[in-house]
Amino acid sequence: MQIYSVRILNKPASGELVMVGTSFRYFAKPDFSGTDKFSLLVVGKNLREEGYSTVEITVSRRDAPLTLSAASP
Repeated sequence: MQIYSVRILNKPASGELVMVGTSFRYFAKPDFSGTDKFSLLVVGKNLREEGYSTVEITVSRRDAPLTLSAASP
């Protein structure tokens, strides 16, 4: 897949999202515990077909290390 651009559609409520080229980094607030969500718009080309995807990631923190889960509609 060739990625042309990535854009933030919805910012996280309990953290900060930093774009690094077409990648991103998520930083939870130091005292945050729970679930946070944000949405990205990814525009690119796959198998010569242009299109876009919206990616939503849920971040959960328990007493254990940070857990990330992703879903792409």
